[in-house]
Amino acid sequence: MAARRSRFGSMNHRTHREVREARDVRQTGRRPGMLRQPGERMKRFTIDVPESLHRRIKAECALRGVKMADYLRETLEKLFPPKP
Repeated sequence: MAARRSRFGSMNHRTHREVREARDVRQTGRRPGMLRQPGERMKRFTIDVPESLHRRIKAECALRGVKMADYLRETLEKLFPPKP
């Protein structure tokens, strides 16, 4: 059975903001909130944390509507600002 279309368009539509963000990622390779300088490579950073801490971070990110990686990157940048 084919997907039904509503009078407002496709049932699988994205918001204008989502479309703009996806276009920006394709063009620049950067997601909103990424703190690295253009052309700077990213490095993986793996740590073990207690389950309770993981749950608290995940819950806070869900409330803010942000990805855990982006939230933790921003937090680390605040704790360790670049030296002039």
